[in-house]
Amino acid sequence: MNFLVKQLPVYAADTLVLAFALLYKILTLNFSVRASTNATHSKPVAILGNGPSLLDDISTVINGRAELDIYVVNYFANSDYFTDVQPSAYILADPIFWSSDAGEKYKKDNHKLTDNLLKVDWKMTLVCREEGYMTMQKLLLPNPNINVVKLPSYWFDLRSEKANIFALRLGLSSPNYVNVLIAAIWYALLVGSKSIELYGADFSGFKELRVDQETNRVYSSNTYFYKQTFDLASVKEKYIGVGPKMINIRFYQIWLGFRQMYFLAKVAEIWGVKIKNHSSFSFLDCFDRK
Repeated sequence: MNFLVKQLPVYAADTLVLAFALLYKILTLNFSVRASTNATHSKPVAILGNGPSLLDDISTVINGRAELDIYVVNYFANSDYFTDVQPSAYILADPIFWSSDAGEKYKKDNHKLTDNLLKVDWKMTLVCREEGYMTMQKLLLPNPNINVVKLPSYWFDLRSEKANIFALRLGLSSPNYVNVLIAAIWYALLVGSKSIELYGADFSGFKELRVDQETNRVYSSNTYFYKQTFDLASVKEKYIGVGPKMINIRFYQIWLGFRQMYFLAKVAEIWGVKIKNHSSFSFLDCFDRK
C-alpha cells in the first residue's frame, strides 16, 4: 500500500491517505481534536526541553514558577531541579523508557527516573505514547499523585505542507514524535493552552554527530542541560543488539524534527495560540523569539 501511494502524484497520494484517515475517524467516532480553554490552562505553559541552554534559563523558570504551568521531558526528574520546578506535566515519547530491550546504561537511568517519580508529592500528569501507557501506569501506580495519560500517536507521512497542516488541525494525523519537544507542544495544544513558552529548545544535536573514520560507526555526544557530554568512545548501545543508526537516518530524523516543528507553528497560529521561544540559544526559526 505504501509503495503504491508513493507512486502517485503528491496531491493524489495525500488525498488518498487523508481519505483513509477520515474514514477511520468516522468509524471510531473520534471527532474531538482540541479541548476548550478553561481555568486549568489559563496560565502560560512553559515547556522545558533537553537543550544545554536551559542551564542559562532555568533560574528564570524557577523564579516565575507561580505564574507558569510547567512541562518537563525525558530524564528531567533525574536532575537537581526537579523538586524546585514541580512540573504539572511530564512528557515521555521515546520508546526507550518502556522498552525491555534498553541497553544497560539506559536501564539504570530509567530505574532512577522511576524512583524519583515515585517520590513526587504534588499532583502531576505523566503523558506518554499509547504503546508505553500500560508499562508506565503499572510502574507509577504506587504514587496516587501521578495520573498517567495516553498521547495519541498516528502519524501519516504526508508530502505536501497544506495536507500536513490540514491533517493536524482536523485530528486526522498526529505529529511524528521524533523529538520529545514536539510531543510536549502537541499535548499543550490539545489540552487548550493559549500561550506556550519554550526553554532549552536548542535543536542543536546535529552539531554533535561524528563518524568514526575507520569503522564508519556514527556517534552523537548528546549534550543535555543536566548531563555532561558523553565520551564518544564510551557511548553504549541504546538497544541491546542494535547498532547505531547510519548517518542518512540521523539527518532524516533531524530534518523531520524541524519540519514537524514548522507544522506545529502553523497550526498554533491558526488556532490563535502564541508560542514564544525563550531559549537563550536555539536553531528553531519557526517560533517567535522572546
